[in-house]
Amino acid sequence: MGFVIKTFMLVLFSTAVMAHEMTPTYFKLQSSSYSGVYQAEMSMYNVREDSSYYEITVLDENFQRVPFAATQRIMNVTYLKRQKFTVFIRNRDVDRVVYICTQSKTLKAVPNQLE
Repeated sequence: MGFVIKTFMLVLFSTAVMAHEMTPTYFKLQSSSYSGVYQAEMSMYNVREDSSYYEITVLDENFQRVPFAATQRIMNVTYLKRQKFTVFIRNRDVDRVVYICTQSKTLKAVPNQLE
């Protein structure tokens, strides 16, 4: 029994975790060229073969959404490619921002309507 548990733990902890990498890890908000707006320059590297679309979200400490602007909210980052993007946040929301995140998006299976 102990051998089975040890083998399972070895397999569990030795498997590769595939994800995407976003830098900088700890973003820095800077004044933008727009009045009353701050910006964060970000970069994302995709190491997932199964996903190439990612949605940007900005969250507060309670994981509630914070309003923001970006050139694209859902971006296409192909496998083993890097994509730079800028997030813009209003001055009144700057103190609320804790996380800038991306979430992978996959195509949903849609039943064929013609059948």
